[in-house]
Amino acid sequence: MGQGDSPSYLLNDWVVDPQANRLQRGEENLQLEAKTMDVLAYLLANADRVVSTEELLQAVWPDRVVEQSTVHRRINQIRAALADDAKSPTFIKTIVRRGYQIVATVSVADTPADSASPESATPFQRPTEEQEKSASLLKPGLLAAGVVVVLAAVGVWLYGEFRSPPASPADGGWSVVIEPKQEANAAYRIVAADLRDGLNNKDHVRLVAPEDEAEPHFRVQVDAAENQDTTRVSIELYTRLLQTTVWSRVFELPTPLRRFEEAAYASTWINRSILGVGAAELSPDWISLEAKRFYAKSHAMENPLHARRMLEQAVEADPRYWPATGQLLFTIQSNKEREKGLELARTLLEQQPQSLFNLAVAKYILLADLDYEEAWRHLEIARDAPRTAEFSVNFWRAAIRFSQGNLNSALSYWQQALAEGAQFDQTYSAVLAARCLNGLGNYRDAALLLRENLYLYPAGAPASSGVLSHKAELIKALAMLGEVDEANALLDEHWAEFRTTDAYRFPHLFVLLKREDEARELLNRLEAASSKGVPVPAYNVFEAYVHLGEFDAAVAWLHKLVEEQDVFHFGLVRSAVDLQAIRELPGYKAAMQVLAEKEARGTPLAAAQS
Repeated sequence: MGQGDSPSYLLNDWVVDPQANRLQRGEENLQLEAKTMDVLAYLLANADRVVSTEELLQAVWPDRVVEQSTVHRRINQIRAALADDAKSPTFIKTIVRRGYQIVATVSVADTPADSASPESATPFQRPTEEQEKSASLLKPGLLAAGVVVVLAAVGVWLYGEFRSPPASPADGGWSVVIEPKQEANAAYRIVAADLRDGLNNKDHVRLVAPEDEAEPHFRVQVDAAENQDTTRVSIELYTRLLQTTVWSRVFELPTPLRRFEEAAYASTWINRSILGVGAAELSPDWISLEAKRFYAKSHAMENPLHARRMLEQAVEADPRYWPATGQLLFTIQSNKEREKGLELARTLLEQQPQSLFNLAVAKYILLADLDYEEAWRHLEIARDAPRTAEFSVNFWRAAIRFSQGNLNSALSYWQQALAEGAQFDQTYSAVLAARCLNGLGNYRDAALLLRENLYLYPAGAPASSGVLSHKAELIKALAMLGEVDEANALLDEHWAEFRTTDAYRFPHLFVLLKREDEARELLNRLEAASSKGVPVPAYNVFEAYVHLGEFDAAVAWLHKLVEEQDVFHFGLVRSAVDLQAIRELPGYKAAMQVLAEKEARGTPLAAAQS
């Protein structure tokens, strides 16, 4: 659906200008993404009736296979921009099992919207200081916007998505061919079809047939060999841009191969690799090809330690390659590497003092130095830098407020972050919002938010940190609401997934559901693992002991939590309503004193910059 012939509309007191992708009300100007505006324009053109999700898919994406979740995400972005409430809608009403309908007053504007330039329009209004101070519990409208961020639980390596967003080629996307490496047998055709389904809804990917383009940007080469019991599937992603294979994976699957269940997983990593190559390709010509290759491969590495080594090699190959330095800084987060992190941060700021790289510096300062004021200062610089991914800035603003114990303010920023974010950032959103709500005792809204955002995870997707955290937080909300049967059913259904993921162990869920024997068994295993140096999610163990009433053990794990500088749980420790029992214990006060000393330490980066 193009916008060239779309008229401007009056939507209540908003002027909607589809040709400029702009909403205007008085001096207020908001810029929407092109596809989001296409959805809104189609709804406005058909405001007299209900428009189904399938109709929107056909109208806005006529030549592509796109999942229904894409429409839901675009509707959420429109609602967030208009501050609409799905429960009491002023603009867009959801008609259950039918679609969406405009419920506001709509008319065709006599004249186009004012000539305010798109550059002067802002994606969304930032909260004022007064709004931040007065932020209250999440209102239904915030839930309707569906905008909050998921972050994996403590112990997970926070591998950031920092890069200058790689623009797609002018022809509409990076051209990708899926082809057999040797022979196009029946197994290959199943694998190829599922990979196409997984890649078809990526905005920057353009799938082409081998005969359509002699030299596509990327080749996905598939080899599927069947024997009596198993089918061995090998996938490689080759790029002519960097003349290298940047991602490969081998799967052993049962024969006959009825469906390639790992397609969602493979598509995710292929897509991530394409983004990495795109960012490398768009770097200046004087960056060495070797550095670009290492950087692109780092995006395709599933092992964080290997990815980090790729980034180190990229920096070694060409110290001028700022994206690699910034990405590497994201991985330098522990106190043990404080000096190395500060050195990388200084290097970035010397090379690009007023750029988006301040976001990398802010992340490092927050996660390694706990200097909230300095981290916030760098976020402000990153916010105003060219090509800023605004959702990332708001995400880390929320992390600062959350760590300080201001859950309401964090919720406000995470609401904006999810509204502005791409799907990757959305899936790293809903859990932290629900964690805020659970911490505030608002379990019903937490459960509602998590259920509304389950569509973010494609069917058949393998267990991952985001999926498991999402389900675990939902189980907790249901348990606290007293909906024990449903919570137990969910836990039993997904426990096999929980058990297979080393970083995710949820003893507190068994405690909340009065399954003490299972909780004890799990706690014993976690204690043993921790004694051997295996990373363990300290907050989950801490909470389990609190609910068991074993406060001495809880305080011991609280000290581990503080030592790990787990900023994504400090807020719950400081302000959560369900952990009040330990506040007067000497061990709690001692842990908080250690935390206060860490936060007061500060960083010399400000002096170095000035």
